[in-house]
Amino acid sequence: KPIKKSKQGRFQIIDVCGMMDPITKYTHQFASADNIPSRMREAFRLAEEEKPGAVHLELPEDIAAEQTDALPIPRSLHRRPLAEHVAIQAAVEKLQNARNPILVIGAGANRKMTAKVLKQLIDKTGIPFITTQMGKGVVDERHPRFLGN
Repeated sequence: KPIKKSKQGRFQIIDVCGMMDPITKYTHQFASADNIPSRMREAFRLAEEEKPGAVHLELPEDIAAEQTDALPIPRSLHRRPLAEHVAIQAAVEKLQNARNPILVIGAGANRKMTAKVLKQLIDKTGIPFITTQMGKGVVDERHPRFLGN
């Protein structure tokens, strides 16, 4: 629906952004075509960050019809830091020497490759694991090495 010249009464307009706010990481209704690129880039950034999640963008008809000189903003490629080889080797040695190791999986593990590698580590070593509230779902909690059941 258009937002600048709506034929409906205010009582007939639904606050879609308000409805989406509790269930998305970000919601925005465009008020000008000029800020579409920056809001789109922000929405993608938030959707893909640490804990990926849904975002909501509302593009009213009249804003979609506007002319603009705004250009798309290129995606910024951010690289996640890598642990130094020495630190990885030290962690392996500590795990090998531990009497009763346990993995505590938190929100930082909520990335595709991290989740995959953690599952492989658990399968290969048999180390049991638990999750924090924000780490739930990183590794399937029906896994036989999960301690939370």
